[in-house]
Amino acid sequence: MRRGAVAGILTLGGCVEENPVFIDTTTGTGATTDVATTAADATTAGDGSSAEPTSADATAAETTAMTGVPGYCGDGRLDPGEECDDGDDDSLNACSNECTYAGCGDGDVQAGEACDDGNFDDNDGCLDSCELAQCGDGKVWLGVEACDDGNPSDNDGCLGDCTLAKCGDGVLNEGVEACDDGNDANTDDCLNSCVPAVCGDGVLWAGVEECDDGNDDPGDTCDGCKLPALPFRFVFMTSKDYSGAMGGLAGADGECQSLAKSAKLPGTYLAWLGDQKEPPAVRMKKADVPYIRTDFKIVALNWTDLTDGDLAAPIDRTELGQMGAVGPGNCNGGSPVHTNITKDGALYDPKNNCNDWNGMAGSSKGGMLGPPGQINGLWTTACLISCAVKTPIYCIQQ
Repeated sequence: MRRGAVAGILTLGGCVEENPVFIDTTTGTGATTDVATTAADATTAGDGSSAEPTSADATAAETTAMTGVPGYCGDGRLDPGEECDDGDDDSLNACSNECTYAGCGDGDVQAGEACDDGNFDDNDGCLDSCELAQCGDGKVWLGVEACDDGNPSDNDGCLGDCTLAKCGDGVLNEGVEACDDGNDANTDDCLNSCVPAVCGDGVLWAGVEECDDGNDDPGDTCDGCKLPALPFRFVFMTSKDYSGAMGGLAGADGECQSLAKSAKLPGTYLAWLGDQKEPPAVRMKKADVPYIRTDFKIVALNWTDLTDGDLAAPIDRTELGQMGAVGPGNCNGGSPVHTNITKDGALYDPKNNCNDWNGMAGSSKGGMLGPPGQINGLWTTACLISCAVKTPIYCIQQ
């Protein structure tokens, strides 16, 4: 039962018993009249004229005057401040227990409403239209949806499942992505940045481009993403580091060959190292074609140019064409590389050969990586380093 209903009825009942008569002020005589009927019928004005109540205020005032009981929500009468009053305790009909008209947002689920959480927040599970939130309604359900643009399209910034579009999801986000193949491969026709592969982007398009150095430099050997028709030889520094214990020359050569194969470089490779019998000048082929880095920069025009002490470009790219770790170091200011080989390809000092690259005891003559390591033969003979230190080595295609 609504608030105050019982007390109000009891009080009203007492008043009716004590004041059962309505006094006619025009005649001074009493007439037995039912209170409820009197309140609804015409009353006599002070000037003798007849007037009927025309509002809830007038009705409430008259009722209070006759009964001594103020109106309350639930008494079945429309009192001041009330939108309605149906006199019952049913909160799910057209008039609420607060004497306001029922509607979306009152916290009670009425007929025709799927939900009613009593607020006007469009970002929770119940919309302010009293409909359940769902993907595609154009309202972002916080904590559940990342986005909601109100359409089922997968070709904009918000996918049909209300997740944000991103490069690599396999769905073309029009206006933002030029392609999206949904894979991690960066060597096919769509890069990982969701732009189509083209000659000159610096990424090798497998099966289509022979090379791609990302520039228009006429001084290198990659022109129009094609390698020169004339033969050449690759040189690179290893992406891995090694101590002096490499398993001899055979072990070092095997490392060069393995790295070249994994990078899909053609040909046979030997390490720029030597033992007591066979330094590079003895065991390597002396090519009369250019030696180039894996980013296609020319290092030397031929073997003679390679072994004259000065290189056209430092050997500072790995088998993958990436810049190696050539930062500052203790080898004349640069990072070291195991060599113990002179600029002309001979053995520098047999005593500093790390037991012909089979051990970590003692020291070895090392080269310096990167500029200015290519000057005056420093790229191969620059400083004394421990055989226990792990550094890259040079690899030369035969």
